[in-house]
Amino acid sequence: MKNNPLLSSTTNTSTTRSQRVVEVQCKQQTLRLRSVQATNTSTTLSASNKHFDYAQCKQQTLRLRSVQATNTSAPLSASNKQHLYERDFYLWTQDIIQQLREKNLAESELEHLIEEIESMGKREQRELRSRLIVLLIHLLKWQYQPGKQSHSWRSTISEQRICLEELLEDSPSLKPFLPEVFTKCYQKARIKAAAETGIRQDIFPIESPFSIEETLDFDYLSQERE
Repeated sequence: MKNNPLLSSTTNTSTTRSQRVVEVQCKQQTLRLRSVQATNTSTTLSASNKHFDYAQCKQQTLRLRSVQATNTSAPLSASNKQHLYERDFYLWTQDIIQQLREKNLAESELEHLIEEIESMGKREQRELRSRLIVLLIHLLKWQYQPGKQSHSWRSTISEQRICLEELLEDSPSLKPFLPEVFTKCYQKARIKAAAETGIRQDIFPIESPFSIEETLDFDYLSQERE
């Protein structure tokens, strides 16, 4: 598996300093050899000098590569992972995916992972409630303001039904959640519908005039204007 190149930016200071030292040493050896060659154009370097300089530079290069390889494969420290989670959430998710694929998830990441999974579940529930409220608002407006029925209202009703259907298809376990929140969602829709239409809130029934099935039914629109 390829390492994420972005993770190399989190290496510690001592390793970076070692890389720089090795790079400088290698450059010095190369420049030294070139200098000797330039000032002794008429003199051939001895085999031992050539061997010494090339071998030394090659050794330094290998050391540099070794440091880089160790640096790339080294896992992030717990403190770096914490900072990564707080500083760059997307990069943190990529690191977690890599750890999970390698079956090497750090114990320090478990709590963050649990929090995010719980948050994902709550986001699904919030989306369901939000769309249900918008749908119920427009069904109330459609029923209690028949003279103002419009293509825009019809479009909003259809859009919310489509999105709710897709949400329940993607997460079937949310279906039992729907009856639990339906009554509360209707009460919020009743308040908002009164605010949007100017109709007194007590005009709207306390209990929903629409069943869950009717609310989600694409063919259902009460008192549709001819």
